[in-house]
Amino acid sequence: MTSWPGRLTLAVARAHTTGMEDQTANGSRASWTLALLLWSSAMVLALASVVLLVLNLAVLHGPEAIGPELVIVPGFATVGAVVAARRRGIGWWFLALALCVAMREGASRSTRCAR
Repeated sequence: MTSWPGRLTLAVARAHTTGMEDQTANGSRASWTLALLLWSSAMVLALASVVLLVLNLAVLHGPEAIGPELVIVPGFATVGAVVAARRRGIGWWFLALALCVAMREGASRSTRCAR
């Protein structure tokens, strides 16, 4: 049997460890906020790309104008946000990829619209 101070130390250590496990399993508030912000940015850029695509339909010919980026960006951004909010590194990579593709696609569509 352990003494009273030893039991108190053990109880505090268990509570601290349990709290840390809960925090890493559920992610922190900052991770959720940043993941939501990046997801929103990717979705706004994807929506802008779709609007520019619709505006450019007269100039574009055939279905090859609609690329897989219109599916890749929302899919990768959503998966990345869910995984990144749980503080997993691969989720941030998914979000970064979605943002890069969305920016590239938006820039490409805006230059076609400007011509």
